[in-house]
This record gives sequence, structure tokens and C-alpha cells, in this order.
Amino acid sequence: MKALLKICPIVALLMPVGLFGSACIDEGDEFDDDVELRPAQSACPPCFVGGKKVYLGISTAYNPSSIANVSLLISNSGGSELINFGSSVTIPNDPNTVAITDNELCTVDRTGLPPTEAYVMFEIYDGGGLITVGENIAITFTCS
Repeated sequence: MKALLKICPIVALLMPVGLFGSACIDEGDEFDDDVELRPAQSACPPCFVGGKKVYLGISTAYNPSSIANVSLLISNSGGSELINFGSSVTIPNDPNTVAITDNELCTVDRTGLPPTEAYVMFEIYDGGGLITVGENIAITFTCS
């Protein structure tokens, strides 16, 4: 039996392949039965952007794991910007969050306009190596 999987559609459009150590998987890609698929649950159920803050937490489905990097891709009709928080931020498990303040969340790159979309990415060390998980997150309000 082969498994079909589709993940990270927005990143495939906006990020160069290999930037986070893995490419997106497209519909129709096949995997052998012995491939370990990642949890089907949301990686960051409590995550959202609100003004100058991003609220981050990671699902307990990814325990025990060590986070190597956290990034946020914000975009609007004029462009996109990647904000890299690195590994210095301690991300609590769902349902708890940590609020990270960053003035770059107010506008997207040089557009001068607020973000309309956000995508959070976690690079996680699990028992088998480094994996990247991510998802779209809500923008509840902007700085303007």
C-alpha cells in the first residue's frame, strides 16, 4: 500500500527549495509503507499574529522533540518577508503560548503595508532527524 500526502502549499510558492532543509511534498508523491508519517494534527493550534506580537506554541503531538528553529513568513499582495526567530525562543506546548514582540510584524518588507497572511515553520529534531512542520496562522489584528 502506498500513502499519498500533501503539505506546505504556501511555502512551495514563496520559498526556495531547500531553504529549510526539505522540499514540499506534492499530491501524488508516493511513500513506502515503512515511511513514518508525521502527526496529522496541527503543529501550532494556538498560534496567531496580533499587532507587534506573534503567539507561538507547539502541539503535544510533536513531543518529545527539540526545536532547532522557528520562522514566520508574513506576506501581503506586495511581497513577503521571512522573520527568523532561531532557537533562542522557548516554545511551550499547546495550549500554552509565548508572545514574541517584533516590530517587523507591522509591515511586510518594503511594502509599508500590514501583512494579510502568515505561515509559521518549526524545524524540529525528533528521534529520526530534523523535520520541518508548518501551517498558516491567523492575523487577528494589525498595527495600523
